[in-house]
Amino acid sequence: MDSNNQNIDLKFLKKIIKKFKLLLIASIILSFIFSISYLNSRVLLYKSIATIELGSYVTSDYQVHELDSPGRLNKILNITFIGKLSTIQQISELNQFIEITSTSRSIDESEENIKKIYEFVTNLHLNKINNIKSNYQERLKRVEKNIQTIQDKQIELLVQNKENIDYNALLNSLQLITILNGELEKKNKLISLLKPGNFKNSILVGGIRHNKKPENLSFSMIITIFAFFGAVLSLIMAILIQITQTFLKKDKIAP
Repeated sequence: MDSNNQNIDLKFLKKIIKKFKLLLIASIILSFIFSISYLNSRVLLYKSIATIELGSYVTSDYQVHELDSPGRLNKILNITFIGKLSTIQQISELNQFIEITSTSRSIDESEENIKKIYEFVTNLHLNKINNIKSNYQERLKRVEKNIQTIQDKQIELLVQNKENIDYNALLNSLQLITILNGELEKKNKLISLLKPGNFKNSILVGGIRHNKKPENLSFSMIITIFAFFGAVLSLIMAILIQITQTFLKKDKIAP
């Protein structure tokens, strides 16, 4: 019984397609025209991608530390560049590399957005470097001031010992030498930390890359979808027309 029904359905569909083939062909052609029109009116988006190696500096305990984290930088950039930045993601377990993506209406515009973002990042990190340097320099000034104070005190104690042996003064002088050595170590350490090679700003790795094809466009997919729905709609219309005509004929035949 089911096979008979299926045969009847197939015969009915073949009859509909044969009878309304012009309608089906016209619908598919119209769908194709509408799809082309839709593609022409659609705003195309182009993507630019860049990889940035995050800058770093040497800490007081001689550890290399990144100037920023991908998570924190992501928040700052998304607030600063609303609509210009698509994504920012970490591409290294060591937090050294991030990938930024910008999507715009043209390749030139998306590339310009990447350049602005990169310039913003380098300026942001340069300010951090300058602040860290200023902190080290301030500490160095304090240490140098302490060294000068100790040396002045040593001279004063030496003058006292020349006149007569003052064991308390001698003991103080030995204590000052220990303190002075500690301050000199601090000074040498800070001078070492301030070496230019210990500060590295963020840099662009490998230049800016582009996807030449629009991100939001697939000609074949869009045309296929339009053609499919056009064919389905026209088939439904043809079936409805056939059913309507059948009922009208029955009404005319009925007494």
